[in-house]
Amino acid sequence: MTSTLQVAEHDGSQDEGSSPKKNRDVWRGVRPPQIAEYDTLKKEKSSTKHFWEFQSGVSAPLTGMDSGADERGLDNRHTAHTHTAVHTQTVSGDLMIIVFSGSYPRWVTSPGVAALILFLLCILLLAGIIGLSVHYIKVSSHYNSDYNDFTEERNLLKVSYNNMTEERNQLKASYNNMTEERDQLKASYNNLTEERDQLEASHNQLMEERDQLKASHNQLMEERDQLKASYNNFIEERDQLKASYNNLTEERDQLEASHIQMMEERDQLKASYNNFIEERDQLNETLHLWNSGWIKFGSSWYLLSDQKNTWTASREDCLKRGAHLVIINSEAEQRLLHGLSGSRNTHIGLHFIKMEKTWMWVDDGPSRKSSTPDITFWDYGEPNNSGGEDCAEIVTMKTYPLKSWNDIPCTQMNNWVCEMTTSGE
Repeated sequence: MTSTLQVAEHDGSQDEGSSPKKNRDVWRGVRPPQIAEYDTLKKEKSSTKHFWEFQSGVSAPLTGMDSGADERGLDNRHTAHTHTAVHTQTVSGDLMIIVFSGSYPRWVTSPGVAALILFLLCILLLAGIIGLSVHYIKVSSHYNSDYNDFTEERNLLKVSYNNMTEERNQLKASYNNMTEERDQLKASYNNLTEERDQLEASHNQLMEERDQLKASHNQLMEERDQLKASYNNFIEERDQLKASYNNLTEERDQLEASHIQMMEERDQLKASYNNFIEERDQLNETLHLWNSGWIKFGSSWYLLSDQKNTWTASREDCLKRGAHLVIINSEAEQRLLHGLSGSRNTHIGLHFIKMEKTWMWVDDGPSRKSSTPDITFWDYGEPNNSGGEDCAEIVTMKTYPLKSWNDIPCTQMNNWVCEMTTSGE
C-alpha cells in the first residue's frame, strides 16, 4: 500500500482582526486502500494532536500566543515576523509532518533564539526526511506486495466475476426455462384440475349408474331364475309337443298321401264328369238340331230352308239362327250340298266385292273374315255378270255337281243353306 507525505503550511500573511486559529490550515493528501481504513485513520488523527512550539522557554499553543499579543495591544508591525512549528504524528504506520507558519511577537525574534530555532528546525527537518525516506521504502515494499496480492485477487475476482456472470446468465436462461415450464405446468395443472373435476363428476355419475345397474342386475337375476324355471317347463312341454308333433306329422303324411290320391281320383272324376257334360250337351244339341231339320256333315251342321228369299235376307236368317250362309271348302262338301238341294236352287255365302273386284266368302264364319275361295265350282262360262249378277247360287239342274255355281242378282228369290259349327266339334 502506497504512503503519501502529509504536509500543512501556512504563510504569515493575514488580514487585520482575523484569528490566527482560523488562518491555520492543514492540507492532507490521503490515499486509503479502503474507505473503512480511511475513516479509522481520520478518527485517530483527530484524537492525537501534538504541537511542538519553540518559544522563549514557554510551551503554549501558537494561537494562544497570537491572541495574547493581540490582547497586549501589539501593533501589526510587531507581528510581521514569521515563525514555524513542526508537528509529527504517526497514524497506522504513516508518518505525518505538519509545518505551521505564522506570526510571533517581536520578543521571540531575537537573533540567538531565531538561530537556535532554525537549527532545531533543520535537525528536525533532516530527521523527518530520513525517517520519511525509510518509512517510504518500507511502505513502498509493503504496498507493492499488497498491490501484487490485490492484483492477483482482482484477477481471481475477475475470473470469479466472469464465472459468476456466466452462471448468472445460465441461471437467467434456466430461470426463463423454469418460468416457461412453470407456466406450462400451471396450464397443465389447470387442465388436469378440470379433467379431474370432470372425472370426479363422471365418477360420481358412474357410481350412481353402477348402483342402478346393481339393482337392475339383482332384479334381472331374479327374473333369470324365474325364466330358467319357466324355460325348464317349456322344455318339458316342447318335448311333449315334439312327440305330439312327430305323431301328427306321421298322420299328416298319411293324410297327405290319402289326400293326393283322393285329389287324383277327384280330378279324374272331374274330367270324366266334364266329358260326360260335354257329351250330354252335344247330344242335346245334336238331338235339337236333328229335330230342327239340320244335317251333320264333318264338323258342320247344314240346314236347307223351306222358303225362298233374297240373298241378303237369307244371310240375315242364318245369322239369327247362330249360323251363316254356307261356305264351301271341299268337293265333298260341294257334292253334299248339290244333293241336299234336290231340285231347288240355293243361295250360298259367295258374293262379288266391287271395291276388291273379286268374289269373296262372307265374313260371318268362325274366322269373321272375308276370304277368297280356295276352290270354286263355277259352271262353264260363269260367272258372266250379265246384268248386275253379284251373288252366287247352286243350280241343281246341273248334272255335274262340281260345275253347278252360277252368278245371279242378289235380289233373286231362292232357297238358302245355313252352315253352323258346334262348340264341341
